[in-house]
Amino acid sequence: ATTSTFTAGTFIVGFQNLNVGNSLSINLTNIYSNPIYYRLRALGPCGTSSNSLVITVTRATTIWNGSTWSTPPTISTIATVNGNYDTAINGNFECCNLIVNSGFTLTVSPKDVVLVQNNITNNGTLNVLNNASLVQINDLGVNTGDISYERITTGVPLDYVYWSSPVNGVNTPSGFIYTWNTVFADPNGGLGNWVAAANTAMQSGLGYIMRDVFSRNFVGVPRNGVYTPTIARGNDTGAGSAGPNGTMRLATDDNWNLLGNPYPSAISINSFLVANPELDGFVRLWTHNTLPSTAIADPFYNNFVSNYTASDYIAINGAGATSGSGTLSVIGGGQGFFVLMNPGAAATSTALFNNAMRNKGYSNSQFYRNSTQNSNDALGENLERHRIWIDFVSPTQTTRTLVAYVAGATMEKDRMFDAFTDYKSAQNFYSLLDTEIMTIQGRALPFNANDQVAMGFKAATSGSFTIALAEVDGLFSANQKIYLEDKSLGIIHDLKVNPYSFTATAGVNNTRFVLRYTNETLGNEDFEMNSNVLVSSTDVVT
Repeated sequence: ATTSTFTAGTFIVGFQNLNVGNSLSINLTNIYSNPIYYRLRALGPCGTSSNSLVITVTRATTIWNGSTWSTPPTISTIATVNGNYDTAINGNFECCNLIVNSGFTLTVSPKDVVLVQNNITNNGTLNVLNNASLVQINDLGVNTGDISYERITTGVPLDYVYWSSPVNGVNTPSGFIYTWNTVFADPNGGLGNWVAAANTAMQSGLGYIMRDVFSRNFVGVPRNGVYTPTIARGNDTGAGSAGPNGTMRLATDDNWNLLGNPYPSAISINSFLVANPELDGFVRLWTHNTLPSTAIADPFYNNFVSNYTASDYIAINGAGATSGSGTLSVIGGGQGFFVLMNPGAAATSTALFNNAMRNKGYSNSQFYRNSTQNSNDALGENLERHRIWIDFVSPTQTTRTLVAYVAGATMEKDRMFDAFTDYKSAQNFYSLLDTEIMTIQGRALPFNANDQVAMGFKAATSGSFTIALAEVDGLFSANQKIYLEDKSLGIIHDLKVNPYSFTATAGVNNTRFVLRYTNETLGNEDFEMNSNVLVSSTDVVT
């Protein structure tokens, strides 16, 4: 019980008059009261004994008095904040239960973390600043009292930011605010469209897009534990034909779902994908590097004067991210993201979020844009990987794809290591896996220098283009050569020496280029240096 008098209402559920048989010990889990009291009775063939003396069990506690802890907090300690505490000054800490007393403030400063095994009780003020993390371990931990959770990003006018709420009781603001409805009939004759969601409650685990909203201060009880938002797929309405706006409709169009990290800390993308086998094995994060333009083709769901480009989504899976190694394999707190439900008949199901996806070691500094930090800090990321990021550069746009040799991948399609793309964008660059086009292709280890990977592109207009290495890692950062074979011209070109420039006509070409690692017929023309071509994620040919 929670009192030594064992009065009604103080018994711990499930333990009153519990017969433990011949057990010499019993494991009491998910009991957070401190102290707790118990007494025993012996049960035998001649009857039941009277109660034993009351035994008191007190968990270890520590109190912060504004300058020092009474004892250093640990994951087994109940920590009470009874004086102002700032992790930037006093350091990160972890505890079993966290209590913030009335009149005092706990501040978790940027890039810092507080780890709690079970409950959070806030009777004072608990501020989690931008890029900081409040992590809980136990899915059954109970939270009481509001926190303030700050998120700040950057952008330009007309930017949309993909948000999700890490606390309960928060509404979306006014303005251009939308959520995605997978099976909502769209004006292009298919399913899937944006639905207005201004001034509505932000549901746990769902994503919302907000135009020109570059910061949020979420105030509410922090979300913790298991969340199961609904996911859906439609009946492939209109798939295989062009809609009224001229854009081809695909069977995958009505499989997209917009979810969101429901916690005030980052989650591992790989852990999330492993826990959700009904989803294809990658996520898409919106970066918005490109302003809307009349030159960008309409999306599959509507007809607009100006459009954003789908190329501004980055794909992330177990092989890596299309944006480069600097993108973490985590989804930041408060971040919305797209997932794709596996093909099949029209159906609804649920996605799963739980605390196993959270970890105090995950950086929460990646939100909406790329990070310069190392990507190997999330569950499942300690894999052997050797990767090549390659850019296709036109005078107006750069499109990137990833080919990765990864432990656990095969030469077939792998849910966790391959991510498909399509031909909807005016420009695209990809590898081919049989007849499918892939924005990320994972391939098997051990690496074989005789391996070859077919590459394809879609050009919006006829003209001059460049294919260049954007980044490499693993064995490709050492002495392993990387060549591009131009089958139309009979050239095998060393991409490590300089980018490859060529001319092409508008449209799709899936037969011209091959990525390879030997140079059986290398010609002298392949070593002509082109010092005028500079390539990065935003460079263009000048």
